[in-house]
Amino acid sequence: MRHFINIIALMIVGCLFGIFVYNDKIKITQEVLDLFPQTADKQVIDIYRQFSNSRHILVAIQGFNQESYDTLHAFLTALKDLPNIEGVMTRTTSPAALEEFLMENYFYTATPKPLNKVLTKQQIEERVLHGLATLQAQMLEEEQLDKGMVIQQTEITHSKENIIDSKQKESLNQQTPLNSKQYDIPKDEQNSITDTYNTFFHPSDPLQLLTLHTPKPYIFIAKDYGYMALVTMKDIQNEAVQETFKGFTNIAKKYPNIRYFSQNFMNVENLDLILQEVNFLLSFTSIAFIMLYFVIIRIPLLTLNTICTLIIANIIAILIVSSVYPKVTIMALIFGTGISNIAIDYMMHHNFFDLYVGRKKVFNRPVFYGYITTIIGFSACLFVPFPLLAQLSLYAIISLTFCYISFAFIYPYIGFSQPRLFPRLANIRYQVIPSYWFLGIALCGFVFAFMYLRIDFDLSKLDYQNKPMLQERTFFTDAQGNTTQVLLSSDSLDGLIGLARALQTSLQDHKAKTFIPLALMPTTQQIENNTHFIKSQLVKQNKKALLQTLPYLKKRILHTLSTDASMQDMGSVEDREGFVDDLFAMFQESYELPVIPILTLDMLQQMGFSIVVTDNIPESQHSQEIKDIEHNTTQKEMLSQNDSIDSKKKRFYYLVVAHNEDLTYISQFANTLNISIKEDNKQITENNSIEMRGLQHIMDNLANTIYVPMLVVLAIALCLMFCMLFITARKAFLDSVVFVLFPLSCALCLIASHTELNIMHLFALLILVVVSIDYGIYSVKEGDNPRTAHAIFFSALTTGVSFGIFIMSKTKALNSFGEVVFIGMACILCMLVFHRPINKK
Repeated sequence: MRHFINIIALMIVGCLFGIFVYNDKIKITQEVLDLFPQTADKQVIDIYRQFSNSRHILVAIQGFNQESYDTLHAFLTALKDLPNIEGVMTRTTSPAALEEFLMENYFYTATPKPLNKVLTKQQIEERVLHGLATLQAQMLEEEQLDKGMVIQQTEITHSKENIIDSKQKESLNQQTPLNSKQYDIPKDEQNSITDTYNTFFHPSDPLQLLTLHTPKPYIFIAKDYGYMALVTMKDIQNEAVQETFKGFTNIAKKYPNIRYFSQNFMNVENLDLILQEVNFLLSFTSIAFIMLYFVIIRIPLLTLNTICTLIIANIIAILIVSSVYPKVTIMALIFGTGISNIAIDYMMHHNFFDLYVGRKKVFNRPVFYGYITTIIGFSACLFVPFPLLAQLSLYAIISLTFCYISFAFIYPYIGFSQPRLFPRLANIRYQVIPSYWFLGIALCGFVFAFMYLRIDFDLSKLDYQNKPMLQERTFFTDAQGNTTQVLLSSDSLDGLIGLARALQTSLQDHKAKTFIPLALMPTTQQIENNTHFIKSQLVKQNKKALLQTLPYLKKRILHTLSTDASMQDMGSVEDREGFVDDLFAMFQESYELPVIPILTLDMLQQMGFSIVVTDNIPESQHSQEIKDIEHNTTQKEMLSQNDSIDSKKKRFYYLVVAHNEDLTYISQFANTLNISIKEDNKQITENNSIEMRGLQHIMDNLANTIYVPMLVVLAIALCLMFCMLFITARKAFLDSVVFVLFPLSCALCLIASHTELNIMHLFALLILVVVSIDYGIYSVKEGDNPRTAHAIFFSALTTGVSFGIFIMSKTKALNSFGEVVFIGMACILCMLVFHRPINKK
């Protein structure tokens, strides 16, 4: 019965594991960011990923002809039938809610112009005519864009000038006695107007006493390639994205000229490919191990118990780690499973030294020393501020401890038959290379490695190398032009809007191209200032002058519309007269203030603004108190939930897409935030900030922040293990330490010769040191013994196979890990054959 104790234990632990999985107690994540601690940078990355543009799918088709436009339109129409598609866009457009808000609250959103006198009749006529010409030019732009016509910026400007000159100036000046000329824009106003913006003309402000700039509309194009479109998904959960990706791919097969990319598509496809690859590798490794164990051990009961022990150790480690950490990374489980196979050398040393035969209490001191040094190394790594390494270390400590107790104390009680040695294996040792030579080679290897070693902690390179998707990502990155995402933040919604308006004003002063849509919204201070301006006596006097001029101006415009042949494209005479009557009726009611609007997050979301809200927690408390925002909560739900929450406890974020040539101006503006910035006499407080680092730059910085502490802890772990090795080996320290230094230097040379050092290489180097130091202890404590040769040879062989199989992986993280451990185990086998110790025992 005692021979099957491990099988019974496996059944019990397996049932417990099934209960945990069924109750969803084990949270496994494949997200790369979950490998890193919760810091301020990680929170910023989480915020970046919550904006609506993370739900976009980029689509492009080659060519600018009508056939290309019709094909793209047909493809987008087919996509609308997919349940997770929220909408498609082929050009910039404002949501109806935003247009309605701007129309109703123009007097609160626009900026008053300097006004110190009552305008003359001629000035009033010029301003009204200029406003009408501007409105007509913008209507023509919209009409052309609706037809899919790509208008270059110079063409837009030129067409607008032609409209004003030929249809207004010529008609009104020559055919009517108005003697009007084009409205001359003052030089100080010209400085703040560029071709990037349109001037919003509102019928309630015919004198244009206020100014509101809106972005020029344009069709999405992929530079010189062709038309482009944006497709927005409703939900970006994995299951929803998977279904959308399948439907998207099936539809795209009918349109071979269509190119598309979404980071969500890439993540989902990479995840499937990684899981398929991992399942294949683990299945192949498991089958290979079972066969290898039976061939090596050749004791069926011992082999069966060993396999059961390893499985039980892994299950217990998973259960404990998942209980300690809210999320367990899949990388920790994959590597942890491989590390648990290190424990096989505990069993092999006991078995090959006849310690399972007598069924009596035994104590193998070298194995105990090897176990202690391994645990010391992993225990030190628990303090690395890196969840992956901490989870991996805890996993290794639990699984190795369980295996050691089983192999060192329970298996001798169970009792097994005599070990079966391999006679030829005892004669493979050719001790011709002394420890000094291996030490010299190791030192030379370190010199070479440090001369040519390059460091690259780009996290994206650790992912599955999906070449087709990477090519599409590169294409669309280049197609969208040189833009950078800039993150604005404030501790209040009003402050965020004020920050956006102040930055927009600064950009306009520099004639920058970047436009910030949130700057269209009014602040509380601006509403007060505008109200005071509209109610001023000077505005009332100008309105009175306007009302006196309107009848004469209306009569002249109606005469022009009825006689000018160039106006026939605007419809019938009745339609044109009706349009003018409606327009002048609004002129009559001009400069009447509407009800003051009260902006809420829900209102802004309906107008198309994506604003992320998080807990306003001091940076020093990020690691303990910041909670991850649940992915199953939509942006709309989050906004509505936060409408009633005290804004002082929240932080508000808005994402701006800035042109790279404008980054200098934005940087200058950001630097002045700490001094004094005023917008409408309201100071921008220190609680506002501008994050100019791109997403990739932040991720690189996140990796760099853990680089130094990780190296420090790894160095401490290495020193502790060397101290343990010195205590156990004593005079034979040099003979044992080369088992660590030689494989380590060879692994570093391999990395330096063909790739950059990444984070996963560092993990693998740690595992290599932990494993090889055990072999150094065995070699000096057990001496030149054929049983030692059996134990080390088969232990190194199984460890090399368990990790070396990862070399076949297309996932850079797994590939990097595998190549380091594999070359290290190959060096151990080489030393087992050729190493000649100085201090022979």
